[in-house]
Amino acid sequence: MANQGTPGRSLPQYREATFTEWRSVPSDVREALEAARLPQDLFGGRYTSLPGVEAVEIPGRGTLFRFGTEMLSCSIYWDPATGEVLGRADRPIGPHDLSSPGPLYFVNSSLGQFAETVRAMLAAFPYYDRYNLDIDDPERSPTAVADVLRRTIRRIDPPAVEAHDGFWDTFYWDVGNGDFATQDVLDATGD
Repeated sequence: MANQGTPGRSLPQYREATFTEWRSVPSDVREALEAARLPQDLFGGRYTSLPGVEAVEIPGRGTLFRFGTEMLSCSIYWDPATGEVLGRADRPIGPHDLSSPGPLYFVNSSLGQFAETVRAMLAAFPYYDRYNLDIDDPERSPTAVADVLRRTIRRIDPPAVEAHDGFWDTFYWDVGNGDFATQDVLDATGD
């Protein structure tokens, strides 16, 4: 997997998030979030930073700081007590209502590892061509690419790939299922 260009199209690049609102965020938390140089996004909505960071009280967990979203219905949080980045389904999808938020799930062990993992996933792109999904090519099949990405994630943050149904475990399986063909990602991101 080499980060080679696609004729006439630029590849997604790491962009740093800029937070303009800090609702009920202590200065030490703000400093930690700014120092982490968090990503703006990952592949057109897989992860997107919010314009502002907000303190959210999570029953049984304490105050977490919401700084991003995953897809349509999940929020991404930082827990300063543990350093972990966590996710949770907590927003309705379209006309559907969430009677209560889902449980927290693991994303990364730290803000720095979250940023590094996003950088690595972007640096490895493009993954495979939608029109040439040769499952016999040991380097370009979705499964082979997913295995390389999983090893990369494991090198950065081992618990991130061990968290069943966590953010990166789900990403790995989606790549392996063919959900991140170059053309599809570029069409979704507008790049």
